[in-house]
Amino acid sequence: MDSLGPITSNVSISPNPVAVNTIAALSATVDDATTGGSNVASAYYSINAVGPTQMLLTPSTAVTTQATATLAPFAQSNIYNVCVHGTDVPGNTGADACVLVPVYDPNGGFVTGSGQITSPAGADLLNASTAGPATFAFVSKYVSGNSSPTGNLQFKFKSGNLDFQSISMDWLVVTGQPRAIFRGTGTVNGTNLCNFEVDAWDGSFSGDDAFDLKITSCAGGGDRYNLPATAVTKGNIIIHK
Repeated sequence: MDSLGPITSNVSISPNPVAVNTIAALSATVDDATTGGSNVASAYYSINAVGPTQMLLTPSTAVTTQATATLAPFAQSNIYNVCVHGTDVPGNTGADACVLVPVYDPNGGFVTGSGQITSPAGADLLNASTAGPATFAFVSKYVSGNSSPTGNLQFKFKSGNLDFQSISMDWLVVTGQPRAIFRGTGTVNGTNLCNFEVDAWDGSFSGDDAFDLKITSCAGGGDRYNLPATAVTKGNIIIHK
């Protein structure tokens, strides 16, 4: 007797990131082979918990199938959580599998910032007990005709011997809080290639400017830095509209 829902995996959006007012394609694999062996009956997606909306299955009757849908254009820049789940013929519903989708406006605002924060113990993952002042400076903006933003990020935490410099940017999302999130790649101390993500608040973090930095997936092994949203002690962050 089949009492388990199918497993959903490989959820993807194309393109990703997505420009505002642009159609995107959603796909996912829905598989009941290891959860009862029944045919998949249907699959659905939701966006930020709004839905569900039914998807097309190819093949339409199979134990393992590909679910696809064309998403209506996103009207506003933001980070959206898109989730997919499947149901098999006996009526068992599987768990959601989700992907975060940054939706950007190439004609929207940009962000600049410079200043100082206090890096708390635990933020530097290689020097967990180390705390103290750290400085940052950044700019991220879209140039007309480009699908990726230009700019740079510098972050220095002297007590942890951490000097991060960006080398490229993947996307920038500016929201109305006002708040900006941007992601890219860079190097730690000039050699170790890592991914980074900045979350910057312009007076919208309990009335303060705030800086959040993740340095992850480093070529030298693992993640390096995980700073939660932290109030700026010197300097400022500005969202330019």
